[in-house]
Amino acid sequence: AVLLTLGRFCQGFTMISSSSSSMEENNIDYSYQLSLRTLSKNEMFLSELRKLDGICNVSMTTQEQLLEI
Repeated sequence: AVLLTLGRFCQGFTMISSSSSSMEENNIDYSYQLSLRTLSKNEMFLSELRKLDGICNVSMTTQEQLLEI
């Protein structure tokens, strides 16, 4: 379900890290680098991810690419 949601909202995505917390055996944190199809739909994207079973604490950090010539 996560991959389907990523595919709907993203032009491309790559998992860049995963880690488990020693305090919570069942919790695994995943970090993805992605390119959204439409930046104006980022809240809808986060909302759809939060609805998925087993998903909690979803957050997003945006970064602008700078070009120097």
